[in-house]
Amino acid sequence: MSQLTQTPKLPVKHAVAVVAAVLPLACTVLMPLPAHAQDLPTRRPGLWSISMKTDGAIAQSARHCVDANTDKQMQQMSRGMAGNCKNLSQSMQGSALVMEQECTIGKTNIATRSVITGDFHSTVRTDVTSKYSPALAGKTTGRTLIEATWTGACPNGWKPGDMELPGGAKMNVNQVLSGAGKASKN
Repeated sequence: MSQLTQTPKLPVKHAVAVVAAVLPLACTVLMPLPAHAQDLPTRRPGLWSISMKTDGAIAQSARHCVDANTDKQMQQMSRGMAGNCKNLSQSMQGSALVMEQECTIGKTNIATRSVITGDFHSTVRTDVTSKYSPALAGKTTGRTLIEATWTGACPNGWKPGDMELPGGAKMNVNQVLSGAGKASKN
């Protein structure tokens, strides 16, 4: 496996957009967590392979080296994004955490239902259904399936927070969350 290098800086606003697009699958359930939301368990330390499939789009994949601190930071970031959202409900249904939330982006209301399953030791699966009113980008509904699988220890040269994004770009999520984000491409 190639070592992660960090050379050219990725502008922070672009890095945050990448994090928002790719990392909801990591811990934040593709929606901001309300300040009073139940903490999700932290994932097993090591390398996680993540796939995200949104209806009508090509599946995206990423690899993410995590530790407990990385997951906690991502949950905190998600709570900070909750300004335009309200939690409707959150409950355990069997072994699944089910969250329903409404957010506003621009003039569009987005109602989401997320079902999170898995043991956070070897797998995590998040199934998100959304309804948009009025339509967002011509769509009134959407579904995203996010699956994460633990694959083992992080590769040599990687540290917690390092992520390989679709297309080969690499970044450290912890640096992006602290405002010092850099990314590189092999």
